[in-house]
Amino acid sequence: MKSIIFVVFMSFCVHAQVCITEVNSTDVAYAAYAELCNIGHSAIDVSGYTVTFGNNGSDKFVDVPLNSDYYGSGLVLSPGEFFLVLRSENSFPEQYPSVSLNTGEDDEGNSKIEYFSHGNLYLNGGADYLILKNASGQIVDRFNNPLTEWPDNHLWYRVNLPNDGSDVFSHWQDQGADQAGTPAAVNDVSLPVELSLFSARIEGEHTTVVWRTESEFQNFGFKLERSGSQEGPFRPISPVIPGKGTTTETHRYMFTDRLIGDEPDTLWYRLIQFDMSGQQEIIGLTNCSLTKSSDELNLRENSGLCNYPNPFILGTTINCTLEQAESQKFVIVNSLGVPIKTFSRDRKNSLFWNGKNEQGVDVPSGLYICCLWDHRHIVSLTKMVKVK
Repeated sequence: MKSIIFVVFMSFCVHAQVCITEVNSTDVAYAAYAELCNIGHSAIDVSGYTVTFGNNGSDKFVDVPLNSDYYGSGLVLSPGEFFLVLRSENSFPEQYPSVSLNTGEDDEGNSKIEYFSHGNLYLNGGADYLILKNASGQIVDRFNNPLTEWPDNHLWYRVNLPNDGSDVFSHWQDQGADQAGTPAAVNDVSLPVELSLFSARIEGEHTTVVWRTESEFQNFGFKLERSGSQEGPFRPISPVIPGKGTTTETHRYMFTDRLIGDEPDTLWYRLIQFDMSGQQEIIGLTNCSLTKSSDELNLRENSGLCNYPNPFILGTTINCTLEQAESQKFVIVNSLGVPIKTFSRDRKNSLFWNGKNEQGVDVPSGLYICCLWDHRHIVSLTKMVKVK
């Protein structure tokens, strides 16, 4: 998975680098697995880590070591490296021939996927659950809890954090029944960075660009781009600004863009985020005017604009709690800033977007941004992810 974070949330939990990121609860033995991943930005030895399988609200197998089958000399997961817990080691390759399992005695110099198998890994719905503990016996992550009922024979992708196991539906995306899944591969249904503010303001001979994150997953850093128009082209204006790796704490960032005096009336800024594997995506779009004061821009944090569900499949409801002004409209743009769909606000504080463009055609999966516009300026924005 791409965006998985765990944090101190209850008294029995600790900050974790290794998390449960995907669960396939199929009743077909060769396809069942749980995927773990090192979400931090340093290597970690998981020798001595254990998993507990829960069935119908009670423990079925307790503290089964991850390295019980192999890796007697130690098991180190690099940042972004996966570990698979399988129900059937012998049958698994039949369903996933492209996943190369490491069958050696250790993992030194071996790029294959580390794993162990246990024939009683059976998380087939109901009140079943999985608990991950570190070598000290501390709980570092959970999938579900002994109380929550969930569908049989389904595939789940991790999409939210933190997770104390209290609500599987808030922290995982149900991919449906009888799905093959993508073990040992990054999925794009979740967000690597939760951005709560992205704004730009003219201050004398420079622009101050500010953004704030509420959580980050394997975040290597950011870069800023600038253009004289929303359509671009955009050019880089900053070096890579280091991120915070994996965290659920709030962090504020700032960059000063020095102006050269020959600038268009309006400047557009895009925020690019890079994860530890080199993947990048546009997560923010904002603008500022050289002809207006910072008070007139009235840029708002996107805490007043949100949508649910997110990620979404068939559609999402967008809610706005900001005060309405004349001629406001909601504009949905893609990750390149190209407008997809426009809604007049017209005294509406809530609207439903069905994932289609102005022509009524379904837009592809990916990142989209809903912007609240007031004349030529963005008042607030929120990012949304559409998945298949």
